[in-house]
Amino acid sequence: MAPHASESQGSPASLGSAILRVKIVVSGLRWTKANNGMLRAALFTSAEGFPDEAPRAAAHGSLDLDEWLAKQPAGTPAQDGTSREVVMTLETSSQGAQRPTGGAVTLFHDANRNGRLDKGLFGIPSEGFGFSANPRIWTGAPSFSDCLVSLSGEAPAVAIKMVYLKP
Repeated sequence: MAPHASESQGSPASLGSAILRVKIVVSGLRWTKANNGMLRAALFTSAEGFPDEAPRAAAHGSLDLDEWLAKQPAGTPAQDGTSREVVMTLETSSQGAQRPTGGAVTLFHDANRNGRLDKGLFGIPSEGFGFSANPRIWTGAPSFSDCLVSLSGEAPAVAIKMVYLKP
């Protein structure tokens, strides 16, 4: 089963595989009246490739924020710029492998849908981003160990607060 992101829990993995579904609860997103872009996330179970190389992650995927918003009940949209939590799920399975007990999640708000985290002067991100464990951001991305969270239990959940460096 290929890694992917979704709003639902998906179907059970086949016998003999170690499946991991991680619910990511995102707060602090900046909303606009139209074209809210994509939320792109990656789950790393080792420091290899963290945080920039999503294809090397155990799972990665995206959520279209406008489609997500259209499915919400009336009164839910944050059209006035206030924040609402968005939930997405990353899922991965490994045939014959043991399910990981820890990992780190990285995500970014791809507002213009170009598939990458845009950066401005001196490499400072111009789009929102976030990491599991919500480490303080100083000069550059935090380390894998700074973002490491437990993935044990039946339905692990990771809460991430978005960071926007550009007003």
